[in-house]
Amino acid sequence: MAQDNDLIEMYSVPDTFCEGLARIDQLGPCRRLTFIVRDPEGHGRVVVAKLIMPAEALADIAQMLAADIHVPKALASLSPNALAN
Repeated sequence: MAQDNDLIEMYSVPDTFCEGLARIDQLGPCRRLTFIVRDPEGHGRVVVAKLIMPAEALADIAQMLAADIHVPKALASLSPNALAN
């Protein structure tokens, strides 16, 4: 498992706040997670981010959240180009 000091941010990626996960769509062996915030005007929910990742990474992410670990094995094995694209 990579440590925080091994993490390289190759692209300028802004932080995006979200309040919840609206849905998970199956895209072959990958999943698309759609994150939302509540519309301040009261018109429902607004999509703020969509992430596509290998399905097996979701189990690693769930374990990371439960244990407060910082890098999932499935994502650590991917190249930076795969993560960026």
